[in-house]
Amino acid sequence: DVSGNAYIFDELTAYRDGEISSFNNKLWNAIHNSDIDFILGKMNIVLTNYTTTTVSQIASGSWAEINGRKYIITSNLNITGVTVNTTWYDILLTPDNGGFTASYIARGTGTWSDSKRGLYSGNNRVVACVKRSTSSSIWINKNVLEISNRSCKIKMETGDWDMDITAQITVAHGLGAYNKIRSVSAMIRLDSDTSAYSLNTYSETGTTAESINVSDTLVILRRSTNGIFDNSNYNLTPYNRGIIAIDYEV
Repeated sequence: DVSGNAYIFDELTAYRDGEISSFNNKLWNAIHNSDIDFILGKMNIVLTNYTTTTVSQIASGSWAEINGRKYIITSNLNITGVTVNTTWYDILLTPDNGGFTASYIARGTGTWSDSKRGLYSGNNRVVACVKRSTSSSIWINKNVLEISNRSCKIKMETGDWDMDITAQITVAHGLGAYNKIRSVSAMIRLDSDTSAYSLNTYSETGTTAESINVSDTLVILRRSTNGIFDNSNYNLTPYNRGIIAIDYEV
């Protein structure tokens, strides 16, 4: 409309005169201001080093809608904050002019907002979660938190598991309550890493049952005695035995 076009023209004029430093972000908001519902909850966040244990950054070009505005970064961004070993963390984005800063906060700090359509801590948005492993240089379980119908999926490593000797292991899931979890599955890798099998599927040859259980803090994996996993094909350590996938409600 006329008023909208006039607003955009004013922004272009201001940019020409050097009066604003965040032209791209303001222009984007001018165009979309009349249809804010279209962008609520949207984001495109990429974590660097996603498939390795090296600490991640937020990748250049990542963007997120926060409180009805789009914020974008144009170079890789460090994630700041004090962290300790063997602990899950959420990643919080805080608007900073046309971009944002990123910091580690306790897992589960963000709460769902129906009106904002995202996980928020105050006016800042939670967009991802990661786990610091046994040192500050080893990071695992890297997840961008894409939410649909208040449902979110994350993946996590089982870590070491000599299944020939040990019948059961526990893995911390970081969600804080078992009743948030809607489904759990686990894929188990051969020592040769040539194939993987779903736990709780191949127990027919065993004398005890395989199972996947959850508590408020843990996923509990159990293999059957004398079953398909109870042999030397599954005894290699150190070795990440497999991947756990969790579907949970925010």
